[in-house]
Amino acid sequence: MIAALLIASVLFVGILTTHYAVLAASVPKLRNRGPTGFAGLCLVLLALHLAEVGAFAGAYELGRALGLGDFKEPAEADFMDIYYFSMATFTTLGLGKVMPTGHLASLAGLESFTGFLSISMSASAFFQWVQKEV
Repeated sequence: MIAALLIASVLFVGILTTHYAVLAASVPKLRNRGPTGFAGLCLVLLALHLAEVGAFAGAYELGRALGLGDFKEPAEADFMDIYYFSMATFTTLGLGKVMPTGHLASLAGLESFTGFLSISMSASAFFQWVQKEV
């Protein structure tokens, strides 16, 4: 359990800090470029969120390798199944055909919290952008 929480905590701090740094660096550079800048911000945030989901998917694989748990249904969950689970968890959608077992379940709980905060930061950046432009 401690190993799973340690992995989740490192991801929590790393992802949110990186998210903040990318927003702080990209928003000022893209702001005065009109619709093209806004499209650029959309692409930056899409890539950022997909990478964040990938980081958690990689953490699930690491947890499996360390014996912290596994996934049930399907019996042989491949990386794409785990990536999809991670995306559903990160966005708090919660739909999926795989479920973590053992201590990987605690990683999923902290992933939802991390995703909620990360998506909230992105939504705040969008809101501030639109508020200044409209």
